[in-house]
Amino acid sequence: MKKTTLTLITIATLISGCGDPAAERAAAEAKKAAIEAERVAAEAKKAAVEAERSLSEIKQAVLVGLKDPDSAKFGKLTKAGDNYACLDVNAKNTFGGYTGMKTFALIRENGEWSVVTAVEFGHPLCVQAIQKMSESKTASK
Repeated sequence: MKKTTLTLITIATLISGCGDPAAERAAAEAKKAAIEAERVAAEAKKAAVEAERSLSEIKQAVLVGLKDPDSAKFGKLTKAGDNYACLDVNAKNTFGGYTGMKTFALIRENGEWSVVTAVEFGHPLCVQAIQKMSESKTASK
């Protein structure tokens, strides 16, 4: 991305040296576009890093309550807003057997994720529940 930006700026600079007003405007627009592309790329990278950090925190909140955290196999994750999530997890029980996918409902309060409950009714209903909680919290603000 930086090579492309530098190339566009170099071309814009060379064109603008020609003294042609249209070329100078085109060069200025190319420079603006390159700067905007850099900004958008930086924002996308920041969002990806934040999403990965959030996923890691959600997984860690679930792992704390498992009998065998090392055996955890993660499935589908759905978030509602910034503070509610449902995560499917399959892990071993006390007898060493996998329990099958269980859906965990999580909430983030004061920047910390915690498990509200391990729901027996599956991922789709968990998602409906967290969406309603998210909407009611938003409506009460």
